[in-house]
Amino acid sequence: MTEESSGALTFTPEEIEDGKVLAGLGYLGILFILPLLIKPDNRFCKENAKQALVLFLAGLVLSLTMFGGIFVLVVQLIAMVRTLQGEFWEIPVVYDLASRFSL
Repeated sequence: MTEESSGALTFTPEEIEDGKVLAGLGYLGILFILPLLIKPDNRFCKENAKQALVLFLAGLVLSLTMFGGIFVLVVQLIAMVRTLQGEFWEIPVVYDLASRFSL
């Protein structure tokens, strides 16, 4: 993983290919823990897991309202699809919160 001058994260093709399925699964609720346990040295997995953690916590809070729960679910599904395609999506607000975690 490197940071380009724009601040965007980039990953090696090997990191992406090796971790995209596990990172994608991480967006399914509590399963965010799997990429951290199974591939702790894969930075693609780690960055997606951090975002999935924030989404999981947001889902717990926002599920008190129907709209909030549906919104988080839609964001999780989009993130999962993009991750399985080998892309890293810096989810607005979520990425900013997730980047504060050191896992």
